[in-house]
Amino acid sequence: DGFFAIGPTAILANEIALVESPIDALSYAALNPKAHVVSIAGASVPEAILPLFQRTTQPITLALDADQAGNQGWLRFLERIRSLGSGLLQRLRRLVPTYPGWPCKDWNDVLKAKTLTPTPTISPTPNVVEPPRRGIRR
Repeated sequence: DGFFAIGPTAILANEIALVESPIDALSYAALNPKAHVVSIAGASVPEAILPLFQRTTQPITLALDADQAGNQGWLRFLERIRSLGSGLLQRLRRLVPTYPGWPCKDWNDVLKAKTLTPTPTISPTPNVVEPPRRGIRR
């Protein structure tokens, strides 16, 4: 059906995340190793994926690109979930790819930004050198 999954089995994952492309799936999985990530090959969620949501209880994250297609895909999916009723709507969230100080369109951009951003290091406590003790001269 044009999609694949990466990460832990859906029932063992801490979330089920849907992304647009295979590179986004690999990038999102690198950033969120406990997520079951599904590449849906575009900004429209295929009907074939819906039964997965009904067999699991994990939160559902729609992590589409930060562009017009991603926004429209979110709105279409939101309407579809609303029409299904049930508790799926309560488990649903939208996560837009962002990283502070970097323009990010997708999850690969986020992974690159995170990789290229220097990690602040914590300086070790400076060694405090005690002055030498002077012995008592006799």
